Amino acid sequence: MTPMDVAECSPRAVAAQCEADWVALFTDDGEVHDPIGGPRHAKGALPAFWRVFIAGNDIRFEVHRDLVFGDVVWRDLTIHTGFPLGAVLKVPAHLRYEIEGDRLRRLHAHWELIPMVWQTTLAGPRAWVDSTRLSLRMLRYWGPAGLVRYLRGAFGVGATGKKQAMAWSRGALEVPVRRNGEPCVERRALSKLLAAGQHVTATTEHGVAWFRFQQGQLSSVELTEV
Repeated sequence: MTPMDVAECSPRAVAAQCEADWVALFTDDGEVHDPIGGPRHAKGALPAFWRVFIAGNDIRFEVHRDLVFGDVVWRDLTIHTGFPLGAVLKVPAHLRYEIEGDRLRRLHAHWELIPMVWQTTLAGPRAWVDSTRLSLRMLRYWGPAGLVRYLRGAFGVGATGKKQAMAWSRGALEVPVRRNGEPCVERRALSKLLAAGQHVTATTEHGVAWFRFQQGQLSSVELTEV
């Protein structure tokens, strides 16, 4: 299978509600970081992750662009999640898949927790009930410490990181930049900026920009583009 084929196996298993196929897709040392900045879910923890976030939900990917560079696949998309009582959340996201052979080694999900919480709040009582059930599942499978680690995904470089990304876009900030693995000096106009943990991702005209930070300061930019 191609890296894109392997990446496609994940949403296919989710749509089919097939936990066994989804867990088997990952290598023995496979991990899910969802969202980036929250807890790391190793292979043995993936069944619990499935039962907390995926089981019983109608999850659909609205893909805006797929990008493949070597064994890495980026997806620029909106995730539509329909909950059992009928509430639907639309979450802008960038997903990064690291492929190893015909299996998935890492899945990094870049999306913002606080806007999703606001969506849930504004969606009304059915969404509140579903959100409460989700929190109870997290407590059941992860305990209070796991729930706290998940909520940490809401914090990180945040708006300050986005400002630094925009400063780079305007030419006001100099950091090392690589485009498809090669040094690059050109700037990019940015849209759909997402801050998660110590990372900001953004959509460019031809792909995705990945901004990495160290101690709150932008340290490098990686462009994956067609």
